[in-house]
Amino acid sequence: MLRILAPILMSGTLGWLVLRLFFRPRAVWLRPVFYLALGIPVGSGVFVLCSFLTFLFAGPGASSILVAFCVPAAIAVLVGYLQTTGRIGPPVTVTGGAVGRGSTVVIASVLLIVTCLAALLLVLGYFEDYPHGMTDAQLMWNGRARVMFRAGEFWRDVYLPDHFHPDYPLSLSILVFTGWSALGRETPTVPIALAVWFLFAGAAVTAVGVAIWKNLAWGLLASSLLLCSIGYVSWAAAQYADIPLSVFFVSSLVLLTLAYRDGNVHRPALALVGADAAFCGWIKNEGMPILIGLTLGLLLGCLLLRRLRQWPAEAGWFWIGAAPIVAVLQYSKSLTSGNDIVQGLANGTVSQKLLDADRWATIARRYGDAWLHAPGTVVPLVFILVFACALAGIRVERSLRLPLIAGVSAVCAVAAAHFAAYLITPNPLQWHLNTSVDRLALQLLPSVVFLSMALVRGEFLESRAEVQETKRETAAAHQ
Repeated sequence: MLRILAPILMSGTLGWLVLRLFFRPRAVWLRPVFYLALGIPVGSGVFVLCSFLTFLFAGPGASSILVAFCVPAAIAVLVGYLQTTGRIGPPVTVTGGAVGRGSTVVIASVLLIVTCLAALLLVLGYFEDYPHGMTDAQLMWNGRARVMFRAGEFWRDVYLPDHFHPDYPLSLSILVFTGWSALGRETPTVPIALAVWFLFAGAAVTAVGVAIWKNLAWGLLASSLLLCSIGYVSWAAAQYADIPLSVFFVSSLVLLTLAYRDGNVHRPALALVGADAAFCGWIKNEGMPILIGLTLGLLLGCLLLRRLRQWPAEAGWFWIGAAPIVAVLQYSKSLTSGNDIVQGLANGTVSQKLLDADRWATIARRYGDAWLHAPGTVVPLVFILVFACALAGIRVERSLRLPLIAGVSAVCAVAAAHFAAYLITPNPLQWHLNTSVDRLALQLLPSVVFLSMALVRGEFLESRAEVQETKRETAAAHQ
């Protein structure tokens, strides 16, 4: 059993070691959930990056996986020791995270347990019918893991043009390969375990972000709301990369808000945000626009809040974390043929497509339909969130304003990139829309839930004593 969970355990351990260098939650109940939830994307990103680098020099195998885990773990332990001796600055103390009224927390906890069980049963039902996942999982993610597992020193065959989308990054394939390597055999239980892991990670990261800024009760409700999305759970069960990508999206936004948590800018934490956002590009090509969205979002936030002079430094720290990861990613893409959409730019039809009003209308209708009518996609849940805001009221903490502006800008940038890709795609438009637009909307679902819940007045579900404590903490943070 532990061998099946090898990629999960390694990634989770690395995530915990890295995160504790930057953040220390104060609330006792929050610490394990914080490190477990946010450690999933951070740790898996670090592990995949280090694995790819070791594969370049030594090829895939048990020894390479061990090196990919031990080297960053040792570095994290060393930096942690230097923090305890005062040679390096301490991590940021994450305050806040009230619990909420007892009866409300109990009800929200029961609701979350029910939704978790229902989501798990749905995933297991899909696994019984489609143990190897749907098309993309079979041909791309698990398919390339199979090449790496069987080819040995010829693992770079995954970049050959006869493979399905050879330009797509190797993150999920490396994680699947790690589990198979630990077991010594191929089995569909490894990718489905990863699918379940990322499914509940999306709910956990969303819950942690909302719980820190509002309270535990709102966090539990946000998590339940996400797991009620049939479409979100179904695509996770299909073992597609869109759900892992959604986890990296929302974790980048949560970490960004924590970098501004107490009213001060914690610049090393911004580097971690940049690294986590860059890991989005290691999951799927669609992950790259969030880097531009967050950069421009920080600029917009600094402009609106009249702190424009601070933007170069803050964006610079963000890119200190992102740039090395993007550089390695671009090197990995140089090993294969170009992306089909990029290649389509050279066919001379781009200007014609951009000037085609009917093409714009077709994409807008289909994209809007995916958000509104597809099972469990964004707009129906937004209606619920709007109702929650109307019922509880709206309150945006002062230190949340800039990261909230940047987060909304990032979501808009990703959505705009999706739309632009359909405009210039060399593939048949209707086929491209029918096979991907629903999944693209779901990539943003946890981020939309988190950003919407960040507007809710948390005191609505808090006891009177917790409201007073929150006010004291807010006043102390701004002194």
